[in-house]
Amino acid sequence: SLKATAIIPAEYHIDVPVLTYHYIRVVEHPDEDKLGFSLSVTPADFAAQMDYLVSHNYHTITPEDLHRALRDQTPLPAKSVILTFDDGYADFYTEAFPVLKKYNLKATLFIVTNFVDDKEHRYVTWDQIAELNQSGLVTIGSHTLSHPNITTSQKPYNEIDNSKVILDHRLGQAVTVLAYPGGSHNAVVEQLVQIAGYNLAFTTKIGTDMRYSQRFALPRMRVSGGLP
Repeated sequence: SLKATAIIPAEYHIDVPVLTYHYIRVVEHPDEDKLGFSLSVTPADFAAQMDYLVSHNYHTITPEDLHRALRDQTPLPAKSVILTFDDGYADFYTEAFPVLKKYNLKATLFIVTNFVDDKEHRYVTWDQIAELNQSGLVTIGSHTLSHPNITTSQKPYNEIDNSKVILDHRLGQAVTVLAYPGGSHNAVVEQLVQIAGYNLAFTTKIGTDMRYSQRFALPRMRVSGGLP
């Protein structure tokens, strides 16, 4: 006789591309900074990419929109996409933000809190972060205190929690999303992220399949920099 087998319902999932950017800039001497070059999208290319999203009816959503949809199993608008920017470079404010404003697109900026207001002006300032946050277009997320590999860090919880405490205090609201520096994470780190009070965390794993059970290890798609 046939044994009855329990049918396990497939987990609710949504297909959402989460695009990863770093620098929006022109690299003058690409041979001298190959990594920086590969992480850089020119302002002209970035503007063209945003124009493409708008003209093809893509809908920029926030990480919180994604979290709610996964938790409540509710559909998102058709052609939803999340724009993310890692590290909090100054050129996000000078180059990307004006384009986002022009097209009324939402984005998420992951901040390394120890890098803010640096003397070399490579990163955004607290004043700029406040302005971005108040724009209604930019979600501020954590990229830890000092951008270590969290899986080998001596104080992983400190990196995860203190960056959130600082951002929460500066913004007067709860920061609910984190991106792992270099994408490094493991089960222990994911648990620390949950304990610290985040709702979602993003990796550098490539993919677009979003599931609630994977909410602390969500995939992204890196937008390649350098020359096409």
